[in-house]
Amino acid sequence: MWQFFDTESPGNGSATGFVVDAERGIILTNRHVVGPGPIVRAPPLFLSVGQDAEAVFQNNEEVRVVPIYRDPVHDFGFFQFNPADVKHMSVPSLRLEPEKAYVGTDIRVVGNDAAEKLAIASGTLARLDRDAPNYGFNNYNDFNTFYYQASSGTTGGSSGSPVLNHDGDAIALNAGGKIGTSASFYLPLDRVKRALNLICEGKSVPRGTIQTVFHYKPFDEVRRLGVDPATEALVRSTFPLETGMLTVAETIPGGPSSNKLQPGDVLVRVNGELITRFVPLESILDDYVGKELQIERSGELVTHTMDVQDLHAVTPSRFMEIGGAVINPLSYQQARNHAMSPGAPYVADPGYFLQRSRIGRGAIIHSVNGIQTPDLETLKNYMMQCRDRERIVVKFSKLTDRSEKVEVVHVDRRWFPFCEYVRDDKLGTWHCERFEPPSEDASVGGEDNGKATSLAQPVGSTTTLPGKNPVENKLARSLVTVDFDRPFSVNSLSTSNYRGTGLVIDAAKGLVVVDRNTVTDSLGDAMVTFASTIMVPAHVVFVHPVHNFAIVQYDPKLIGSTPIESCQVASTPLAPSDPVWLVGLMSSVGRSGHSDLVSRETIVSGVKWIGLPMP
Repeated sequence: MWQFFDTESPGNGSATGFVVDAERGIILTNRHVVGPGPIVRAPPLFLSVGQDAEAVFQNNEEVRVVPIYRDPVHDFGFFQFNPADVKHMSVPSLRLEPEKAYVGTDIRVVGNDAAEKLAIASGTLARLDRDAPNYGFNNYNDFNTFYYQASSGTTGGSSGSPVLNHDGDAIALNAGGKIGTSASFYLPLDRVKRALNLICEGKSVPRGTIQTVFHYKPFDEVRRLGVDPATEALVRSTFPLETGMLTVAETIPGGPSSNKLQPGDVLVRVNGELITRFVPLESILDDYVGKELQIERSGELVTHTMDVQDLHAVTPSRFMEIGGAVINPLSYQQARNHAMSPGAPYVADPGYFLQRSRIGRGAIIHSVNGIQTPDLETLKNYMMQCRDRERIVVKFSKLTDRSEKVEVVHVDRRWFPFCEYVRDDKLGTWHCERFEPPSEDASVGGEDNGKATSLAQPVGSTTTLPGKNPVENKLARSLVTVDFDRPFSVNSLSTSNYRGTGLVIDAAKGLVVVDRNTVTDSLGDAMVTFASTIMVPAHVVFVHPVHNFAIVQYDPKLIGSTPIESCQVASTPLAPSDPVWLVGLMSSVGRSGHSDLVSRETIVSGVKWIGLPMP
């Protein structure tokens, strides 16, 4: 089961992989199968530092596999199993022969198509220079590579299948298809084979980038982009079978090429070498990580020198989990999708911590309490100093909406652990470091977690506004707004946020009665707001098992001199046709929304039990 991380959402599934090194137990499949984040059996709260995925062989032997590599850009990755775990069959390896792929090759795609245990699809390679498939905005997408195309009709479950020629050699890796057609797309194996060789030698796989997306354009288009006729003649004479050149499609803001290359530029040479294809370009970039290279673009034949960055460094391999929220550095993939610089704290899952304040998935956190958070490390260091229930001001924006917003967020160090996870591809695990709350946080570790705020200083004092009629005036100082947040799914109730009106029944002790549609159970965090101004924490002291009411308690010291009064509770039961007033607080949307005192005169139509829906 995957968990929230980068572009991935929780879920489980099955796909295909094939053994490329039986001696070492290495299986090749797609990156979107390996996934960039953890694979876990349990919910995120109980996240293990290990990984759990299984491979099932044709004889139904099941072995545990761990991910040892996923490419930062291209759609391939490797799992590894212990060869000794396969006891009842001999496991062969498939050879990777990328050079044997050519137009007209008859192929067989062998895999678990449509969740079948074994399916064999046939086809003929029609193209070797198709653009990488687009899986949708805000998702993982491959780029800076060609894809092969054939009409093999593969569907779900075939991801990671080998594309075999008549000799039984793997010449490509099945990756995707076009819905409603039989078109299937395969990843070439040139860079896959290089990565496998390095892994088998016990070496890391260097990947370089200048944070630029290139497209392959035919000669008639690059000619319109300003390619000199002499340059075109040189390319055609050097590569007689070539039909086009590489052009700049996008540059990432803040990247090595952002102020040097422009969309529409035509790539001519890299380090003096004439380049027209993706594989030679990536070979140079991968060999020049941490070094400078020269790029010559057409039109004016301008030469630029730029640094080659480590592609793995702008691909997240760590995340922090606080209050159930998962936050990782903004990946190169998402940065490219939204024309942003990678590295900023990205909310992969708001969890309990952030969804309480309506900060959703896909948010970028810019600052906390006025402290800029340009990267995950800065955010982590600040959050380590925060106590449970501490209020912080978070400035953020959504990837789809660049406008900055501000929300007040309550830190959670009570219900969920605060941890950082760092991926280790050598072991196929995620190493976890747990951060304990600050020592002065008296609310952690004791029985009175919800009451410990009594030692805190008053939040402030406010006043209540008079009502619009005598009835409202009588209750104005006894009505409060109660917010209740449930961190877990309990008693068939999902994680959610509730808001309702509470009535102060004992101002000296801070007791507030509220309906069970607002405070659903004792497992959660309650907040009481006075006059839409002061918000203080409270804890649940009683939830009636049958009737529709609960009681929460706040510390009266926290509201200073705020004029709060206990309401007078009538001792005479109501009867049908009795005149009554309905008085309450009508709240606007949002935790910080204003609550208006409202009332309505009516009569009692009946006294009987009612059935209420689940909150």
